[in-house]
Amino acid sequence: MLTYIIRRLLLIIPTLVGVTMLVFFIMAKAPGGFESALNEGNQSMGAEARRLKQEITNRYALDQPTYIQYLRWLNQVSPVGFKMSGDFQWPEEDKQALDAELADWPWITSDRDRQTTRDRILTVAIFSGREPSEVLTVYDRAAKQPVEAGPELFELLDSEPLGEQAFWDELGQTQAKDPEKAVEELFREVGFSSINKSRVRFTAIKLWDPDLGTDKTNRNVGDLILERLPITLLMNLITVPLIYIVSIIAGTVAARRRGGFFDVSSGVVMLGLYSVPVILAGTLMIAYLATSQYLRWFPASGVHDLRADEMPFLPYFNTEGFQRGYLLDFAWHLVLPVTCLTYAGFAYLSKVQRGAVLETVSADFVRTARAKGLSESNILFRHVLRNSLLPLITMAATILPGLFVGSFVVEYIFSIQGMGLLTINAAKNADINIVMATTLVGSVLSLLSLLLRDLLYAVADPRVTYD
Repeated sequence: MLTYIIRRLLLIIPTLVGVTMLVFFIMAKAPGGFESALNEGNQSMGAEARRLKQEITNRYALDQPTYIQYLRWLNQVSPVGFKMSGDFQWPEEDKQALDAELADWPWITSDRDRQTTRDRILTVAIFSGREPSEVLTVYDRAAKQPVEAGPELFELLDSEPLGEQAFWDELGQTQAKDPEKAVEELFREVGFSSINKSRVRFTAIKLWDPDLGTDKTNRNVGDLILERLPITLLMNLITVPLIYIVSIIAGTVAARRRGGFFDVSSGVVMLGLYSVPVILAGTLMIAYLATSQYLRWFPASGVHDLRADEMPFLPYFNTEGFQRGYLLDFAWHLVLPVTCLTYAGFAYLSKVQRGAVLETVSADFVRTARAKGLSESNILFRHVLRNSLLPLITMAATILPGLFVGSFVVEYIFSIQGMGLLTINAAKNADINIVMATTLVGSVLSLLSLLLRDLLYAVADPRVTYD
C-alpha cells in the first residue's frame, strides 16, 4: 500500500505539469492573451507609461517566447529549480576585483560612489548575461557622457524596449540641465530593467520555497491564496458530508420502498433539483430569501456581519434579547451558499445510491443472508450498504473537483472572498500569476481526491488491494 501511495504521489508531478501547461498555453494563445496586460501602460503618458510597460513585461516575461514564459513560471513555483538572473549574486572576490579596477577611475572620489558604481556594473552584467569586465569600457564612457554613450550601452544589453527614442530625448533634456542626474537616471533605468528579467541562468540548481509570484498590484499571490483558500475549503468540507448523508439516506429509503410514494416523489424532486443551474438557484435565493421585498431570512452576501468583529464568539442574551454571536452569524451567512453547493450533488448521488442498493439487494449473497434468517436491518446495514458505497466512492472523484469549480460561481454570486471570486477577477483582469496559482491549487486538490478515492476502495471492499 505504501509503495502504491508513493508511486501515485510521484505521478502527480507530471500530471500537474501537463495541466498547468495546457492552461498556460490556452491563455497565452487566446485573443488578446497575455499581451493585453501591456495595454494598461498606454493609458499614461511619457516615461511612466514606458516604465509600467517594462515592469509588466519583466514580471510576466512577455519579451520571451511562450514556452520560455511557461518554463520560467514552472521554475519559479517548483521547490527545486535553476537560479534566475533576478536572484543571481556575484561572489565577493569578483566584487573586490571590480573595486580594484574602479580605484583607477579619477572621477570616483569616495567609497560610496565606488560602491554605487560597482553595483551598477554588476546589475548590468546580470541583466545582459555578461562578465563585469565586458561592461566596464562602455560604462566608462557612459558615466562621462550618458546621452551620447547611452545607446551604445543598450546595444550591448540588447534591450530594444529601453532603446526607444523618447527615452533618449527625455534623458538629453535632463543632461542639459543636470548631468549628474542624467547619469543617475540612465543607470537607475538599467537596474529597473534587470529586476525579474526573464532570462533563466542554468548554472546552478537550488532548493527554495515555491514562489507563486505577485499579482498586477504587487501583492504576493501566495499570501492571497492563504487568505482566500480556507473559506473555500470550509464550504466544501461542510458540503461534502451533507451531500453524502442526504444521498445515502434518500437513495436507500427509495430503494427499499421501490415504486412507493417516497420513491416516486423523491425521484421527481431530485430530477427537478438537478435540472436547476446553480447560478439561477443562487439568484432566486437572494431575490426571495435575502431581500426585504419578500422574505429577509438570510444575508445576501459575505460571510460575516459588518459588526462581526465586535461580537462575542458564542451566542448570548442581553437586554435586547437573543444575539447570534460570531459563530452563529458565520453559520447564518453560509446557509444559502452551502445550499447552492449541495442540492445538485445529493440530487444526483441519491439516484446513484438508489440504483446501487437495488443492484446489491438482488445479489446472491443477500439472498443467502435472508435464507440464513438474518433480519432485514442486519442485511441492510452490514451487507447491502457497504457494497453499495463503491459507486458513491467512484463519484467522489468527480464531485470534489466539481464542488471546487462550483464554488467559484457561488462565491461570485454571494460576494464571498474565496478562491472563486479571486479566480474570476484575475481572469477578467488577465492576471497571469493568480490564474496559474489557482489552477495549480485546484489541480492538486483534484488529484489528491482521486488518490483518496482509490484508498477508500480498499477500505470499503476487502477484495481491493494495491500490494
